[in-house]
Amino acid sequence: MVGITPAVLAGAGAGMTFGWVALAGVRAPAYVSVLKDVLLVLAIMAAGGAALLATGLPAAYVATPAPAVPARQDMFVVSTIMLQSLGLCITPQAVAFVFTARSARMVRRNQILMPLYMLMFPFLYMIAEYVRRRGLAVPSANDVFMLGVTTTLPPWMQGIVAGGCAVSALVILAGVCLAIGPLVSRNMLHGLSDKGQRVGAQVVIGLYLLLCAAGAAGLGSIMVTLNNLYYLGMIQIAPGLLVALCGWRVPALAIAAGLVAGGGLAVGLYSAGLMPEGINPGLIGLAVNALIVATAGLRRPPCAR
Repeated sequence: MVGITPAVLAGAGAGMTFGWVALAGVRAPAYVSVLKDVLLVLAIMAAGGAALLATGLPAAYVATPAPAVPARQDMFVVSTIMLQSLGLCITPQAVAFVFTARSARMVRRNQILMPLYMLMFPFLYMIAEYVRRRGLAVPSANDVFMLGVTTTLPPWMQGIVAGGCAVSALVILAGVCLAIGPLVSRNMLHGLSDKGQRVGAQVVIGLYLLLCAAGAAGLGSIMVTLNNLYYLGMIQIAPGLLVALCGWRVPALAIAAGLVAGGGLAVGLYSAGLMPEGINPGLIGLAVNALIVATAGLRRPPCAR
């Protein structure tokens, strides 16, 4: 086999993504989204089905009593699900599709179909359970899926699964790039011409991909920390966004104070390793943030008619 280092793979992926985004533009992810979804679902279902057959009947998954999970850990899982379910709805890359949709009806139809992605999770569980029961050596948690694939599927199917994973990663990364570039160019380079903003967006995307490649190649632990901090901070936008969408009259200073207080508390608790009763620090910060915004909104005198 040809020896390729992770750094080379990460650099090649970054270069491929940048070239694709630069040539195809804002509709780049949409061009292959259907192919990505089909390959992703089929790959996971095939790998999960093969793992189930290799492990045994479904009864094998419930025959062994599961160890008791502490209430504190349960609380962390539930609070994290709540936090990320809100965060996924307000991250810039999660709503970028609105700008390329043909109509509101198209957006509505696609959102109705989104829960079908949940079909993948039982099969992912089957793969993880197979790897655990076989006692396979796993270098890291990120390697569980492909380890299960390479030990249960024939080589030609492994290639299809790897291709589906690559296309999925490419589409998601392109979506993130197309959200980050315009955010910076429109908000920080608004004095430039359209061409200047476009070049600025491409520079930002290029720098972002370089940082991603460097982080994926040698800064894995730091990238995990940054991802956690991203969710802790991004979720604090929710109260201000809700105020704007509902048209409530809340002072801008109160929204900013809630954002700073909630984000500071969440990051502070996370940095100190504190989780009262197992609750995710981000959810605690969000509660404080929302309380500040709500209090300011209730104390504001009604508008003169």
